Amino acid sequence: KWGSLGSGDGQFISPRGVAVGAAGNVYVSDDGDDGSGSFFYPSPRIQKFGPATPTPTGLQAGPGNGQVSLSWNAVTGATSYILYMASTPWTNWSATLPGAMKHENLTSTTFLHDGLTNGTTYYFAVAAVGPLGESLQLSQVSATPSAPAPGAPTSLQAVRGNSQVTLSWNAVTGASSYILYMATVPWTTWSANLP
Repeated sequence: KWGSLGSGDGQFISPRGVAVGAAGNVYVSDDGDDGSGSFFYPSPRIQKFGPATPTPTGLQAGPGNGQVSLSWNAVTGATSYILYMASTPWTNWSATLPGAMKHENLTSTTFLHDGLTNGTTYYFAVAAVGPLGESLQLSQVSATPSAPAPGAPTSLQAVRGNSQVTLSWNAVTGASSYILYMATVPWTTWSANLP
């Protein structure tokens, strides 16, 4: 009903202007309707709607292994939330953006977005939905999912030989390679300047 042709509440014949008051109320001027549905210019009918749905605040994104955990502050009067995502920042979100995804009808102020690619930076914004529709989007936040760092190798052993030392250690799950450090003195922090 809201915004359709007619002379009832929320309906217009020839809307000419929209303004938002300090209290968040939305005012629409309809120059083509005197309230009875007939053309009556230049005395416009002013309709008040509001307050407008506030924009959510406090959006936070915590990266994990192939996922991002999101949370934001609740908006009084909001019936649901919309979460926007893309793998590039945007001025105006569009479904054609790289990595674009839109989650609607969210009733919680937390969301776990899984199935993401580690090493890729994702951008998120959230909007609230209320009786007057969708709010403005909260400023974007970004997060980059990543796999957890592998654990330290264990059971390092050194067997001396003739001008050589044979070393061995336990394999670490998820490790793609190993780095071996050596010096002729003990160290707290290894440095290439050690003897």
